Amino acid sequence: MNFTLVEIEELTGKKLKVYSILTEENAENCYTLYDEFIDANRDQFKSEIVYINDRIEVMAKYTGLRDDFLKKDEGSLGDGICALYDKPDSNLRLYFIRYGNVAIVLGGGGHKPKSIRRLKEDPVLKDANYFLRQISAVLADAVREGSLTITNEGLESNTEFNYTIDNDE
Repeated sequence: MNFTLVEIEELTGKKLKVYSILTEENAENCYTLYDEFIDANRDQFKSEIVYINDRIEVMAKYTGLRDDFLKKDEGSLGDGICALYDKPDSNLRLYFIRYGNVAIVLGGGGHKPKSIRRLKEDPVLKDANYFLRQISAVLADAVREGSLTITNEGLESNTEFNYTIDNDE
């Protein structure tokens, strides 16, 4: 599957650049993974979605990325996968890739009931997290190759950002 990084301008601010993933199948409608997350959870978790959006905006425009708003190490060692909570004791999870304190790439996520302890116990959370792990690996290769640069201004690429993802993982 091919994808492109897109900046979410309405969430981006001076303190943090916010991006999401646009897959080739959703490119025509400009429907990102973050859009999918919102649509999948809007009806059941409307106030939580508003809270997550507000947190992202506050971090992006005023405070920068704050560790007390997120849970680190939600993926493999060194891949930068974190989870953003709607509220500290809530169950809605949004997975993202962290690039220091300058940029985040929003993926998907969903509801994590209190009855499960690990994301692997929920197919929606597992699929969202593992897909983002694959994307993180592709982006790490792009950084090593020089086609993606992380700067104080966010993520910069010198090529159109299309890569192939293995759907089997």
